[in-house]
Amino acid sequence: MLVIIMVNYLDMQDIEYKDESLITKSQWKDILQNDKIARDLDIKTLLVAFNSPLHRTTATEIAETLGEKDYHIISGGNISFSRRICKELNIKPPKNSDGGNRWWTIPYWGSPTGDGKYYYILICPNCHSMLHRSNLTIEQLREILKKR
Repeated sequence: MLVIIMVNYLDMQDIEYKDESLITKSQWKDILQNDKIARDLDIKTLLVAFNSPLHRTTATEIAETLGEKDYHIISGGNISFSRRICKELNIKPPKNSDGGNRWWTIPYWGSPTGDGKYYYILICPNCHSMLHRSNLTIEQLREILKKR
């Protein structure tokens, strides 16, 4: 039996990128169960972030945990995941300061780590809350992944 303990996020003022998500908890549940939207790498990435201390990590740490070559696999996968979500839900991604799309903030919130290269990843609140409060447990997510 898995016991999930709610861990507080960082002080919200410390999170630089916290775009308001247009995705509900119910939609997150549907997304994570749809293998045309949430592929194996997407679910594995979410699980690593969810199971990290304070639910935060970096793309580099996720890549190391998953045995991937480097963070580009995780970053590129997240862009693809976010594009599939936006297409499915007919929503537009948040914009960055240059006017381009900031894809990674569809499923995650984050802040600079201080080295100017990477961002801490926090699962956005609606996805995080869905994982905690829905009938879809971490074990069920893992089972979905095993069946693919």
